[in-house]
Amino acid sequence: MAYFDACTAGLFEKVGLPKRQMLKTYGIIGIPLVPIPSVAEVLEWEQTRARNYFETIDDPVLGKLRVPGTPLRLTSHRVEASRPAPQLGEHNREIFGERLGLSDSAIDALKRAGTI
Repeated sequence: MAYFDACTAGLFEKVGLPKRQMLKTYGIIGIPLVPIPSVAEVLEWEQTRARNYFETIDDPVLGKLRVPGTPLRLTSHRVEASRPAPQLGEHNREIFGERLGLSDSAIDALKRAGTI
């Protein structure tokens, strides 16, 4: 809520109410005013930790990252572990070769030409 604090510091002082009281007061009279948590705060919420919502993945470029997992968990379906986004060109042989039927030499020629 660091951003909330920074954005509302002057507002609370001007109104003269503590944050929690101001949030409650404005809520009662129908003015939607809520703090927006930072990513760090969401990572530490009891609910997200209890549900193991965030997963740690090993990205080949960025290293270990905590990323959101599957938002819905069904007992009838097993959740697959998240994986990093593919690197540029990582699946070129699979797509151009296996799926589009290009030969290895044709794929190599496209690579040399800078097309892929």
